[in-house]
Amino acid sequence: MLAALTGGEGVCHARGGARLSEQLNPNTRLGARTQAALAGERWDYVVLQEMSHGPITAPKSFFSSVERLCGQIRANGAVPVLFATWAYQKGGAKLAAKGATLAVIWVETSPEVVHQRMIERNSDRDTWKLAHWDEYLRRCNFAIPENLADPQHKDNLILFQNNNDDEFDASMKRCVAILEESLED
Repeated sequence: MLAALTGGEGVCHARGGARLSEQLNPNTRLGARTQAALAGERWDYVVLQEMSHGPITAPKSFFSSVERLCGQIRANGAVPVLFATWAYQKGGAKLAAKGATLAVIWVETSPEVVHQRMIERNSDRDTWKLAHWDEYLRRCNFAIPENLADPQHKDNLILFQNNNDDEFDASMKRCVAILEESLED
């Protein structure tokens, strides 16, 4: 989808639960494929995503992998982008030490759409949520974190609407434009 919206090409090297360190290991199928792509192909951007709790449970491994992968990506003339379900403070020392910045993207999807997508996904991870839907909803916070909004920095809080394909496409175009603009600053 991202490739179609930006007019670019997208290739995915992933498997559920993979660590970034696996992308560095040429002795694994995933690592061999990623290392060959980083060495032999040209990219504008390379998006990295660690297993969701990896930065918390194994920060040394995570930062070491990020540093090594970012070095390979930059040496190939591309811009590394970290996608995370965790966060560090924007402008904080840990991100600055890695030459990184933080953009918060808040995904807005109605509870009804979330419910339907969980039913369609039919994943074991959603079993409890679907069986206890009302309780699950009470635990969720759908409020937009308005305290992050800063008119001086468009990438402080980017809202991404995801209730249908048209919203998704429009949001993706808007997000890409904001992120590209913030990279130029």
